[in-house]
Amino acid sequence: MQWIRSLSSPVTPQYSACSGAFRLPLVRYATDQPRKDMMSSWKLSNEMVSPTYSPTLVSFNGDPSSINPFSHHPQCDNGDGRRSAGRVCRRREKEIGTGQSTMVLLGRISYHLSSEFRTFDSWKITSNASNDGSDCCLWDGVVCNNEEDDGHVIGLDLSERFLRGHINSSSSLFSLVHLQTLNLAMNDFTESEIPSQISRLKQLRTLNLSESGFSGQILNEVSHLMQLSSLDLSWNSLKLKSPSLEKLVQNLTRLEELDLSGVDISSSLPRFLANFSSLGQSSLKIVFIKMSSLANMTQLTYLDLSHNEFTGVVPSLVSLTKVTVLDLSDSRLEKRCLPDWLVKLTKLKELYVNRMDLYGEIPPFLANLTKLSLVGMRGNSLSGCIPSSFMNLTQLSTIDLGINQLQGPISSSFSNFKRLQHLHLDHNNFSGRVELDWFIGLDKLESLWLGGNKISVVANTKNYTNGTLPELRTLDLSSCNLKEYPALLHFQHKLRFLFLFKNKIHGLIPEWGWNNSQETLEMIDLSYNFSTGFHQHQHFPSWIRLKIFRISNNLLQGRLPVPPRTTEVYTAKNNNLEGEIPPLICELKSLRFLHLSSNSITGILPPCFGSLSNSLFKLDLSSRHNDEIIFQGQPIEDY
Repeated sequence: MQWIRSLSSPVTPQYSACSGAFRLPLVRYATDQPRKDMMSSWKLSNEMVSPTYSPTLVSFNGDPSSINPFSHHPQCDNGDGRRSAGRVCRRREKEIGTGQSTMVLLGRISYHLSSEFRTFDSWKITSNASNDGSDCCLWDGVVCNNEEDDGHVIGLDLSERFLRGHINSSSSLFSLVHLQTLNLAMNDFTESEIPSQISRLKQLRTLNLSESGFSGQILNEVSHLMQLSSLDLSWNSLKLKSPSLEKLVQNLTRLEELDLSGVDISSSLPRFLANFSSLGQSSLKIVFIKMSSLANMTQLTYLDLSHNEFTGVVPSLVSLTKVTVLDLSDSRLEKRCLPDWLVKLTKLKELYVNRMDLYGEIPPFLANLTKLSLVGMRGNSLSGCIPSSFMNLTQLSTIDLGINQLQGPISSSFSNFKRLQHLHLDHNNFSGRVELDWFIGLDKLESLWLGGNKISVVANTKNYTNGTLPELRTLDLSSCNLKEYPALLHFQHKLRFLFLFKNKIHGLIPEWGWNNSQETLEMIDLSYNFSTGFHQHQHFPSWIRLKIFRISNNLLQGRLPVPPRTTEVYTAKNNNLEGEIPPLICELKSLRFLHLSSNSITGILPPCFGSLSNSLFKLDLSSRHNDEIIFQGQPIEDY
């Protein structure tokens, strides 16, 4: 990767009298240090170019008070002697956000771009007014008003732009006084505080700073944004103690959506919040509050109280008759049955009570909640059979009853749930016979989890066609007493996760299984079966996303098959594999776990095996017959 400009090269800021701002030449450098946060695992590419703007390259040699990039300058034009007109972005507002001066916009911020993400490529200043680049209203993430001869920036969406660093208090961002929407979510502001200068943006209606690495006390200045209808500060390391929640929102009388998930509040809900005139379409997601103060929030339609520190029993929320989404998951409440006041919430569409330590049977009254589209009861101690009345909720799109103690047969009536997308009945005590044909007609079904029960799944061998089968993303048939590979796999092209371990599948893995889901499959687990090998395959097909392949505890014979080069975890222990390890194994540059113990593999490791030392975290090549495997003249245990 070449240097486009060395950081040590002289850089001279250029001052524009018209724009009232300094322009910086673009400084780019190569880096091999991707961000170590959650987003890097699915957003950033390994070959990453990171444009960075260093604050040390900017100096103001004149009177700072004379630089106002937002006021109209009588000498400013579009470079051809004409003034901007109509919706064309004001030149002053354009200068604060250009590719050359993004540093001025956000202060000490660097942003990382992958090959698939070039939001700021359109942020350019041109002297030609006819050029679309001269209108910042056309730039990605920028919204202007439509009033003639105005062109003020009223919206700025920089969410998921890989911004990293602190926002300087002198940032020109806070001079965008006409902003109505500001979204900086899903960035990394490195545990900095929310700048107090945010209070200058008095026209803000929507402020979203969620999941952006802010920390510390939420400043009182946020309460000065009296036009706010939506405020999202969720999932940061923020505290709300001084000011309290009441002081924060007492002036926000137009608030309709408030999301403080993950914020340490440690206070009760303000009484007057229940009287907000515009709270009819509101959502509330806050933690560490007193649940008893919620009963007066009668206008709520969305209530998320998950991951709280609640103790005692769940108080009655029967007065919240307008709620459509209720999430009580992962709360530390007393073990009890599902509360019967839920039947009064007749508008409820989504119910989440996962991991609440609930016990007893699934109450029949759930059948009266006819608008339900999602039921999540995962990770409790529910017992008994699924009530027959539950099977009347055929409008459900998601059913998650996994990891409970439910028993009895799995009803064939699930075939009537034509809207079903996710059916999770795994890890219970269900028993009896289950036919996969019951689910064939559910063309919207994306995930089917039946594993970890005492059932016997029958994989019929009908002549299926693509038009009659669902396109699954996840299929879990582990511990289902399967005796053959399900024929429906022949037509699955979007699978991501396939779990068939702990069954009774014999013989060769069918050849058609290698040609499916090549662009989507990420994990396969065929362990604890009786498979003897693969149809004429020693090297796996082009599954370009495969990360995990497990085929341990089978009856595999012959030489070791080599999975795709994207594989990170490969386990094939306790088989009858023999011979030397193929050199193709060295192509697995991302391999972290390699378990090949209890086979009859012998001989010399390929010389290239040492190239895996940078990625391998665990290696187990112990032989069934204690034969030494030699690498570069040393026994493998010395490697």
